[in-house]
Amino acid sequence: MQGKDGFDRFAAGGLELLGLEADEAERAVMGAVDAIYRPHVEALLEADLDDIVPEPRIDLSKSPEADPAAPGREAEDAAGQ
Repeated sequence: MQGKDGFDRFAAGGLELLGLEADEAERAVMGAVDAIYRPHVEALLEADLDDIVPEPRIDLSKSPEADPAAPGREAEDAAGQ
């Protein structure tokens, strides 16, 4: 984890690179959002997702579909009938 000082440096560098300015209130909002989401992003980056099978026929405009051949689907299908 980089902490507040790390985020402040990261945000300042990004703003400078893009030629943007942010006042103290805007930087506080960015810091709050970072504090909320960073642990979750870090958990995703550290997660071992090698065994996760990609969704078949992915269509981002629709809800995710389960693979009908996935283990455990028989029990779900039986419960739904």
